[in-house]
Amino acid sequence: ERYFYTGPDIDVFPFLPGVRYYFPFGDKFSAFAGLGFGATASKADTRGADTEGRLALDFHGGVQYEVIPHLGLEGSFDIMLPNLAPKDVGEKVVGRFFVMVGVLYYLPI
Repeated sequence: ERYFYTGPDIDVFPFLPGVRYYFPFGDKFSAFAGLGFGATASKADTRGADTEGRLALDFHGGVQYEVIPHLGLEGSFDIMLPNLAPKDVGEKVVGRFFVMVGVLYYLPI
């Protein structure tokens, strides 16, 4: 059941280059926050719908814990505004919220 958006399903393909800043707490634990700015391509799940491109903005933050060198666990929360510049006057900016948990591996460069 949907509580906020009642329109058709929309597929969103983001391209949002951004920055992330880390706040280290000791050797193994760190928090981060960042933002991205770019574009999204979206298509509604209705017959005859066109693909549309829009400006987009993304905010994210989370925590990381390094279990062994270069391998760890990460949890993050993300807010994306995929249609930052609405085309129609009556169109509202939509917010998408994500919660992600996963395993991370990084290359020491």
